[in-house]
Amino acid sequence: MRRKNLYYAQLGEAIALAKNKVFEYKRISLILFDNMVENLLLTQNNIKLHHLFAIGQITKNKYKKINDGFNRFENIVSQSYKLGVIEEKEKPIIEYCHKARNNLYHKLFEDERITEFCILYYCNFFHKYFESFIEIDFTSYSDKEEISSRAILLKERIDNLYDLIPRLSELYDNYELTPQKILCNIIEDYITTFEDFFECDAHESWTEFNKITKNQYFYDFEIKKKEHKDKDIEELIPKFRLIWYNINDKNISKLKEKIIQLENLEIKASLEKFRDLNTKLEPIYIGIMLYHSEQEYLADLMDD
Repeated sequence: MRRKNLYYAQLGEAIALAKNKVFEYKRISLILFDNMVENLLLTQNNIKLHHLFAIGQITKNKYKKINDGFNRFENIVSQSYKLGVIEEKEKPIIEYCHKARNNLYHKLFEDERITEFCILYYCNFFHKYFESFIEIDFTSYSDKEEISSRAILLKERIDNLYDLIPRLSELYDNYELTPQKILCNIIEDYITTFEDFFECDAHESWTEFNKITKNQYFYDFEIKKKEHKDKDIEELIPKFRLIWYNINDKNISKLKEKIIQLENLEIKASLEKFRDLNTKLEPIYIGIMLYHSEQEYLADLMDD
């Protein structure tokens, strides 16, 4: 029961923090959700692997090799799919949400909307799996654990720990946007920024637009390379230059059409298309932000 109490306490906090309008609390909510995903999947994998080993379907060496690989999140998720713990369509979304969680945990930064996308996805995921994962988990009982259970019930104002599960769907249903719409809004904001920059800073010239954004983006890369002597950055520069996505009227029109498609797709397909678009558009957006930052810096120097 101790592990059960831990998961239910964590679930209650994750739901409560997700409802808070302050982003810093949503950040903690995603970290809690993601931690539960990792630990619950790991437990399910261990149970299923032990069963396969016990009935002789895998060797001791293979059992050990797979278990040793569970120190990496991607291996946990991959085995979860192979063992039938999760569905194929869930695997890439969980991996994406975990990367978003890492950005929050290690860098204290992630697009607020990506955080909300991941929280909403995990709400659906746990509404589907949480009870079954908990029931198959290893449990133990003691007076101390019983006291903890009663304390959780009191704090959450519920009669049964399972009463927390409906709150997941309530959180999802009461949210203003679907996960797909959140992704659409990010791309829409890129396009709005591009159009404003085209009109004001590039003087309605797409040639000038692409020149400024590309040069500014790679100038910043060159600075980072010199400051940090980062070989990965050095190797990345020529690759980005080869695949740089130039913007023009035709591209803008196509992007707007893709946004409509993005919203109406199943979540896995929507995320895949979003990531493809984001790979092309985010460097341009960063180039614009860097250009504006440099212009503000130069203006401050002139004022001084």
